Amino acid sequence: MTQRDVERVAMGGNGRRFLATVLILVIASTAGACTNDQSDAVGAPDETSAVETLATTVEEDPTPPTCADSALSETLSGTGSALQFERVTPTARNGQLNFIVPGAASGSLKLDSQPFGIIFEQALADGAFIYGRPQISFWMKNVTNSEVIILDLRAVNIRTVCMPKGILALFGTQGGDADLFAMNFDADRPVALIPSSDSDTIPQTPYFSTRGELTLAPSASAQHILIQGYLARKARTFELAVTYNVDGEEFTQIIRPDSGPFRVAPDICPLAQDLPSLTDEDIARFRSHRFAEVARSSNTTRDPNGNIALEKVSHEQYMESCTTL
Repeated sequence: MTQRDVERVAMGGNGRRFLATVLILVIASTAGACTNDQSDAVGAPDETSAVETLATTVEEDPTPPTCADSALSETLSGTGSALQFERVTPTARNGQLNFIVPGAASGSLKLDSQPFGIIFEQALADGAFIYGRPQISFWMKNVTNSEVIILDLRAVNIRTVCMPKGILALFGTQGGDADLFAMNFDADRPVALIPSSDSDTIPQTPYFSTRGELTLAPSASAQHILIQGYLARKARTFELAVTYNVDGEEFTQIIRPDSGPFRVAPDICPLAQDLPSLTDEDIARFRSHRFAEVARSSNTTRDPNGNIALEKVSHEQYMESCTTL
């Protein structure tokens, strides 16, 4: 146990539990000398039960920090119609189909009934959160007879929300294309960034103020936009806004999946390179978080058709492989 953990136990929820446990032990040790009708009816605690109570209490996790959704920030309503957005698809990093179905919607998740891609699409429609560093893909087309000059791309209508519970599904990688933009979704105001050559390093350089505008020719083929996201601290919902100029006028259109805003949640087993950006509160939230169930693709199990099958494990089994917390 580190010095930080000792201080956290002494001052936090575990400290209070330890004091309560000491009182239980004192009462238990004197129970033989103080008997009455009520204690006989319910059974007076003996030494064994007191020891079991101590073991259970000390091993409990700290009381989870309180959580409440934040107010909406960077609020914006869209204008204009020069751009058409198609196949707006959020996934985890490198196209991984990793997501959390919140408890309220987890009852409708049919993990064993269909291919992973179909399950993933249904989960997103039911309000699932992308789990871990997110990636956003969409196709953007100029549908006017004039040039459209893209001036800015950023996240708007942002809300920090409680880390979702329910079922964590880890379907694994499906492959991905080269990034065009990067975006740090932990930032107060996430904007388009120039991707870093080192995928583990969070980019810092704004795209449009450095490289300038992005021009879409009239009626040209749709442009594939791929945003590599960075997320380590808190779950968030947001939409994307693209600001552009057409025929001398400036407009901003909103991009969102058909099912609602983008929903993203950090990996509760953080990457080693993300640890410096985490606060003690972040670590406490991750340690206290529990998924009801974890379903992950198996390297050893296949279904009757020879496809990779899922294995279902407990939260504790899933976290056994975490080396950073």
